Amino acid sequence: GARNISLLYEIDVSEMVTGIMASLSAAVDAINLGLNSSQTLLLGVKTASNGSSSSMGYTLLNEPKHGCAGGCGVDQAMSLAVSKCEDGVGELVDYRGVSVIAGYACLSDLDAGMVLEMDTAVIVEDSLEQVVDFANAYNSNTSGSTELMLGILDCPTSSTSRQDCPIKLLTTFKSSDAGCGSTDSGCEGWASGFKPMRRALSGDTGLTVASDYHGDEVTAAYAYSEALGLGFVMKISTWDFIRPLVVQLAVLVGTAVGAAIVGVALLGVSARRMLNTIEETWKRGRRAVQQQKESFEELVDAFYPRFATEKLLA
Repeated sequence: GARNISLLYEIDVSEMVTGIMASLSAAVDAINLGLNSSQTLLLGVKTASNGSSSSMGYTLLNEPKHGCAGGCGVDQAMSLAVSKCEDGVGELVDYRGVSVIAGYACLSDLDAGMVLEMDTAVIVEDSLEQVVDFANAYNSNTSGSTELMLGILDCPTSSTSRQDCPIKLLTTFKSSDAGCGSTDSGCEGWASGFKPMRRALSGDTGLTVASDYHGDEVTAAYAYSEALGLGFVMKISTWDFIRPLVVQLAVLVGTAVGAAIVGVALLGVSARRMLNTIEETWKRGRRAVQQQKESFEELVDAFYPRFATEKLLA
């Protein structure tokens, strides 16, 4: 007779997940080898409420790139990815207690999370280099006294007051013969006393007049970037700054004087024309009177003897 045959194929899901996580961990370790020293990729899995990692809520499956000699702390990005199953990017604190920019993602089907972190200090340093390169390139392509200057506070200790910290200029002087005034400490001393940069690094924004490293009076606009801890100063010689206004004023004055001269000339021409018209009218009147007189003489001569005419007209 016929036989019914049944096949049962069972898969241990936990073993499969473990295998997937092991493969992911190996892939993460391989990726970390290609990242620079400031970057790290982490893989973590959710842990039960008991155990040594219960306070963090996760366990790292790959060895932290920078190690944890004194024991790893809570990695905020991994905690968000695993414990709260969130995705995002932000400035957080890593397992070393260091500020990092982290991108994190939740692997919900695996109760795991993945995090890519980069030290904030390195990002700031790289950004500073790019900004400084831009400023130097900008200065080399501008004419005249216009110059963009960048500076940071170079505090000897963390307890030093910001107002007492020396200022370090990051940009190269546009002029090769920078005298930096008469300061005994040279350009470094001048930079620390450059009021627009000091105001910028105090977090202010504005416009002022100061002396530059040549000792020349300049008009300077200043601002501060809190993210980079960087002071910006755009300076220009005060004369270069006001020269366009002076030129425009001179043009206006010249135009006004020219208009006045032309006006006087036109007035003179008009007056002369008016006098000529009056003179011509007067002459025409005299001629008309003379003509009438002559006509009257002819009329009198026709009716009176010559002697009587002369007596009448005398």
